[in-house]
Amino acid sequence: MQSTTWKRLLAREAGKEGRRKLQRVLVRQLRRRFGRTERTDAIAAGLSRCTQRGLDRVADLLVGSKPDPELLAAIERLVPDGS
Repeated sequence: MQSTTWKRLLAREAGKEGRRKLQRVLVRQLRRRFGRTERTDAIAAGLSRCTQRGLDRVADLLVGSKPDPELLAAIERLVPDGS
């Protein structure tokens, strides 16, 4: 379930600049929720290699209600690791 505010944010952030802004928002949310660790740094680095659909799925997970360990594991499965 997505809020109307989140849908408006995604619509406004369309395009290349919007993609970069969305990546920055996701990184801030990850670090705010989980702190700055090697794990969150690796996820943050991988966001630049995600498709738009992947970024949207990460965003959906962040606004969901999964417990923190499950949430990080789910996000790690979505984000390319760069290898």
